[in-house]
Amino acid sequence: DEKMLQSLSSSDDSVLRPKFVKQMQDLRSKVMTSADPKKIKAGLVSGYMLVELALSWVSAVNEGKVPSVEDTWTNVCQAECRKQVSTLQAKYLSQKEDIIGTLPLPDDELNSWHLAALETARKSFKAQTSTLQDDLSASALGDLETVLAQEFTELLATNHQKLQSKLLDLLEMHVAPVEQQVERDGYESWGGQHGFQEAKERAKRSVLREHINSTVPPLVLERLEKLTSKAAQRMLQLLQHTHQQSEAALQMRITEVECEKRDHVRKLESELENVGLRAQMVQEQQQQSDERVTSLKEQVASYWKEVEQLKDTLRQRGNEYNKG
Repeated sequence: DEKMLQSLSSSDDSVLRPKFVKQMQDLRSKVMTSADPKKIKAGLVSGYMLVELALSWVSAVNEGKVPSVEDTWTNVCQAECRKQVSTLQAKYLSQKEDIIGTLPLPDDELNSWHLAALETARKSFKAQTSTLQDDLSASALGDLETVLAQEFTELLATNHQKLQSKLLDLLEMHVAPVEQQVERDGYESWGGQHGFQEAKERAKRSVLREHINSTVPPLVLERLEKLTSKAAQRMLQLLQHTHQQSEAALQMRITEVECEKRDHVRKLESELENVGLRAQMVQEQQQQSDERVTSLKEQVASYWKEVEQLKDTLRQRGNEYNKG
């Protein structure tokens, strides 16, 4: 059946004569086990390359040209190199998808994975293209390395994004509470066991302990620097507020002392005034006493004078009496 023979590749073996099916299987087995590998210029030709050769020759004939083995072999080598590059790139992409599921990873670990995958791809490429033209193989190997380097660059970018995302989560977990405490003026001192510095260093250690890279990320340094600046401002404001309160309390105490001083001075002045009045009274009483004493002395003197006069009168009368 000519029609069936034309579509033999898509026909089921059950519609063919058993003898024909067996002969076809025997032919396949003989080709696979006994046929020598096809070679061109000492280079092994795979089935894919053989098809490419046939297509090139058929295309040349259809275009009215004479097929050139040299040019055709070059084209076949180029096609085989492109195929190997595409195959190894697809394999690298498959491995890349697997490792993306484990991200984020440390940069050095990711770099080690890429170098190992790149070396495996190089060996596989060289093994598959060892019989092809050296210049074409070398150029294609450079293309493969370039393509894999681009894929690795994209992988690094993805890893960096995941690292940043995880780092932001760590900052929110460990640093954000310290920032909130600063906003609430929850730290009474800068240092000390319960001060700001101790809380900040404790948060930093927690972030770095869970961060997979050994170096301190710039994002952490920037966040901690902003936190330190904010805490310094809040501490300064708190000190200024405390200083203002102290000044206000001191000014109030000064006012109270001045009031007490004025009251005390008024009291002293009042007491001095009372003492002055008492002194004046005492002085007046002393003066009155002196005047009374003087008056009494004068009265006594007058009394003694009268006594002396009476004595003189009595003596005169006594003398007169004696004379009479």
